[in-house]
Amino acid sequence: MREILKTLVRICQFQAGPQALPDSSALVRLFGCFYYAVSLMAAALTMPFVPAVMVAGLDLAFLFAFVYVLLLARGLTRRFPQTILAQIGTGALIMFASIPVLAWQAWVGQPGEISALLMTLLMFWNLAVMGHIFRHAISTSMFVGALLALGYLFLSLMLFEWVAGYVA
Repeated sequence: MREILKTLVRICQFQAGPQALPDSSALVRLFGCFYYAVSLMAAALTMPFVPAVMVAGLDLAFLFAFVYVLLLARGLTRRFPQTILAQIGTGALIMFASIPVLAWQAWVGQPGEISALLMTLLMFWNLAVMGHIFRHAISTSMFVGALLALGYLFLSLMLFEWVAGYVA
């Protein structure tokens, strides 16, 4: 497990790609649960609990669907376990890093300049990591990977707005 976490950190630092992770459905399930738990904690700091439960589940389901459809479109579904493990693993780590900032914002009642800056930096870092993973998963340029990450963000925000009435 320690090696998996080290590899996920290396992916967050752009030093490795999803191909460095094992092809393991058990790890996908484990990290899927971890991602959901961290997503629920983060969402519960910004909205009531029941919508947070729904948003966290929808977030995970949409990420799985987006990655699978992307790989299916390129005929690369065999890369799905490693790609989704990279996305949910790095996403959970970055989201976990955002929880103290979200808690601080919830405690003071509104985002201050520093916390807003930190959340913006974490969002851009997450998008860059997602783009990096997409780049490796479909063997394309970083530019295309970044566009895919932005597309994912845009579609997920639209979906959350439509389903839950919240922008996650």
